[in-house]
Amino acid sequence: MKIKLILLIMTIAIITGCSADVTVNTLDARGGIVSSALVNIYDKKNNLIASNGSGPDGVLKVNLDYNEYIIKVTRDGYNSAQGNVQVNLIGALSGISLDIPLVRAK
Repeated sequence: MKIKLILLIMTIAIITGCSADVTVNTLDARGGIVSSALVNIYDKKNNLIASNGSGPDGVLKVNLDYNEYIIKVTRDGYNSAQGNVQVNLIGALSGISLDIPLVRAK
């Protein structure tokens, strides 16, 4: 039985690859869209992996290898914010979405 489970997991890993799609939603404190925010993605050693802007819908979609990441978001007029995400097989199967709420600067 354990061998069948291991083979199933290996098959799923081969089919899905060793990466997953991650959706980053840049939002304001009320859950509204914050477009054109700069999204920087760092690995757990604080190396910059990717940098891009969120779209007009406040969304950035990126494919990341299995690992842990820190997502830092900045936008003029807002305080910077960050969140953490772990990309793994379960996320590859179900999809990963991370909301990063930004608070207006005073």
